[in-house]
Parts: sequence; C-alpha cells; structure tokens
Amino acid sequence: MDVSVVIPLFNERENIGQLYGRLVSVLSALDLDWELIFVDDGSTDGTEGELTSLAGEDGRVRALILTRNFGQHAALLAGFGEVRGDCVVTLDGDLQNPPEDLPRLLDALGEGYDVVSGRRVDRIDPLFRRVVSWLTNRLVSRATGQPFRDWGSMFRAYRRPVVDAICQYGEKSLFIPTFVGALGVRMAEIDVGHARRAAGRSKYGVLDLLRLYFDLAIGLTLIPVQAIALAGGVLASVGFLLGLYIFGRRIVIGPEVEGVFTVFAFFFIFFGTLLMAVGMLGEYVSRIYREVRPAPAFRVRQIVGADEGRHPRIAVVGCGDFGRACTEAVVRGRGNVVAVVACPEKEREEGSAYSSLHEFAFEHHIPLYRSSIGGVAALAPALKKVTPELIFFIPCDQPIPEEIAQLPRLGCIAIHMSSDPVTYEQHVDEAESPTGREGSVVLRHLRGGRALVLAQQRVMLRPGERLSPDSAEVVEVAARLVERHLAQIESGL
Repeated sequence: MDVSVVIPLFNERENIGQLYGRLVSVLSALDLDWELIFVDDGSTDGTEGELTSLAGEDGRVRALILTRNFGQHAALLAGFGEVRGDCVVTLDGDLQNPPEDLPRLLDALGEGYDVVSGRRVDRIDPLFRRVVSWLTNRLVSRATGQPFRDWGSMFRAYRRPVVDAICQYGEKSLFIPTFVGALGVRMAEIDVGHARRAAGRSKYGVLDLLRLYFDLAIGLTLIPVQAIALAGGVLASVGFLLGLYIFGRRIVIGPEVEGVFTVFAFFFIFFGTLLMAVGMLGEYVSRIYREVRPAPAFRVRQIVGADEGRHPRIAVVGCGDFGRACTEAVVRGRGNVVAVVACPEKEREEGSAYSSLHEFAFEHHIPLYRSSIGGVAALAPALKKVTPELIFFIPCDQPIPEEIAQLPRLGCIAIHMSSDPVTYEQHVDEAESPTGREGSVVLRHLRGGRALVLAQQRVMLRPGERLSPDSAEVVEVAARLVERHLAQIESGL
C-alpha cells in the first residue's frame, strides 16, 4: 500500500459524497496503490449510514465508527492505528481543504521530508478565528523551533514511521501537529488552497476555539505556569514594599484611611492571580490524571470493510540473526510490524546481543525496545500502548511472560526448535540431536491458555551438530515457515 488517506468526520453526511468523488478522481490519476479511511467521530446526522454504504461498495474504503464523540485528534489517532500505507495524508471532511492539492503534498514528501503541511492561503474564516490562529502560530513556532505559519492546518502528509511514533508515544490530550514538531523530524510547509465549507456548519464555536488554544498552550509548554509563578513573585514583592510604605506613613503621619481602597485593589489583584495559578496547576494535574487512568483516548465500535486485506498490528520479540530472519519474513509478507523487542542472548559478545535485529528495526523505521533489567515482562506497559493484535515470540532464552501473552487479541506465535523431529511435545532453544541427523522447527499458536501446533518442519543436522538459533539451516527453515503461514496466522486462525 502506497498512500492511506485518513478523514475524521463529525456530522458531515452532506459532504461525504462530494468528498469521496473528488478524492477518488485525484488518487486514481496517480500511479499508486491507495485506501481511504473515514472515521465517524460519534455523528448523529446519518454519517454512519453513508460511510457503511460507501465501504460496502468500494473495497478501497474503510470506515471506523467510534462509540461517541472523542474529538478530532482522537479520531485521527484511531485512523492512524488502521493505516497500511507507506505515506499517510490527513484532511478535514468539510471540503475546505481541496483534495486536488493532495498530489502536491506527496511530491513534497518525496523530496526527503518526513512531514509536509499545507499552509492555507487566502483563508476564508472569520476575523476572530484568523487573529487567534495567528497568535497561536507564533507561540507554537517559538516553542517548537519550527518557523511554520499554519499549525492549525489538518491537511498534512506523513511518512509511516512518523505515524507509528505518534501511535506509540502520543498522549491522550494530544495536538498532533505540535507533537510531531517536537519529534525533531524533517518538516516542510507548502501553500494550499482554502475554500468555503461545502455544506453544514463549523463544529468549532468561539468557546471551543478558546478551549482548544488554551489546551494547546498548556500541553505544549510550561511557560503559562512559569509566568504565573513569576507574576506571583512580582506581586509578593510589591505587597511587601506596599506594607513597608503603609507602616512608614503610620509612624510619620499617624492613622489614616485614605489608602484603604488602594490596599483592597492590591488584594483583589493578589487573590485573582492566586486563583489563576490554582486553576493552571489544576489543568496540569488533570492532564496527568487523564494520562494515568485506564480510560482509552478513543473506542471503536465497528470497522466496516476491515476484513478485505487488513493486516493486524504485529509485535516481534526476538534476538540475533534468527529474530531478524523471521521479522524479515513477516515484513516480506506485508505484515504490519509496529514494534520490535530485542532480547539479549545467552552468551553476549560485545555488540552482538541486539545488533542484527536492532539494525533491521532501524533500517525499516520500526519502534524498538530493548529487554534487559526485568526481562520482556517489564516491557508489557510499553507494548500495551502499541496495541499489538499479534505477537511473534522467537527464541530469546526467556519464556513467554503472562503479561505479554494476554495483550494481543489474536494471541502469540511461538517459534521453537525441537530435538525430536516427530513429536511436538519437547521444545528447546538449543539441544543435541539424539540421532545426530535431524531436528525440527515448530510454529505454535498460544491463545487463551491453549497451545496449537500450526506447522513443523524437519532440519537435517550433521553428526554432533547442535540444533541452535545460530544454525543457518534453522534460520532459513524458520523464516520459510513464517512466510508460508503468515496469511493463515493473520486471518485469526
């Protein structure tokens, strides 16, 4: 898959037909394999029905139906979790982003950038919205160090590794453009058109915009709370000096009441600033609460059109050349590898414990985790955030931890070596063949406490040769088994 286009929708039923037609016209003119992913963010106007019909008629269209309205950026995260393309384009569903400019974003992406954003020229928006947007763009540019002029544009193109990083590291209270800016990736901005809304009305009122920009300022930088702390210091100093002044006047002049209103004014300023500080700190604390509580950023109720060619999210746990060969087999089979966990080997030579699988993950821009202190089980929270649907567990001198085995909905695929070429009962990481002639590689499916043998293939050994992951013959057989049975495994067995 070359290009995935993700479009979040909220009560946009009247725009879906025209949006779909224009996107298909533009993408069909390109010599690319593409898909459209519509995300219904809790619409109440019949958007779900329109998307269901569309996905049923066109196999290149998938529709994600969320359980309620989670917000535009949460809807984008839901779409990102389902993309299969090497490039991902996002745009609004109101047709203010002309789909005809999409090829220009892809062309700019081909010049070596990781993210290309469309800057809306001649914006057709109310004056208030443009002024607030200008101020926000200045703030974000200073905070991220990226001199962009339109951070609020949803018309963007991303390379797949950037999208995977967003899914892996993104917060629940996430403003995607600024999060990407903080990743330090190569970014560019090009001019794109901006049109009037085709139908319906904007879902952002004045209060919604103010809440969005306030949320953006809080999530992007510590400057607000630092400014409050500075203001508190200034007010405390002014109050102290004012107290000295009043005390001096009382000694020199005697009791007087003329300045009582000035004192009250300063008290009002002080308490107002104090309440602002408490509110600001409360906002930061509430963000921490949202991140640590188990509630998801979004919840998908239904995926329409997902059964046709969809690849589940795969995590691979392994090490060395054996792990690399099996991971390469998954990637060759168009497997959607979203994370790699590199385990240390039994005998660690300098640079050899992770190098082979580490290099593969780096070359293919796959998020990499290293298992050391605490073993693979310690990585369960990180893997849970990646939301794998299937885990390949390749011999790395560690049993499959219960915390890991419970994560994927499709279970775990364990690849073992057996010193007995006939039975499936004995599986070891390294053993001496009792016959001196053969052993076998076994593929097992572990799910719900049950183990099912999917395949077993014999490996011919020379007398005295050990059945080991270091054997070139074992590596070749294991990779061949994975590639041959990947489609069966992904289908849910």
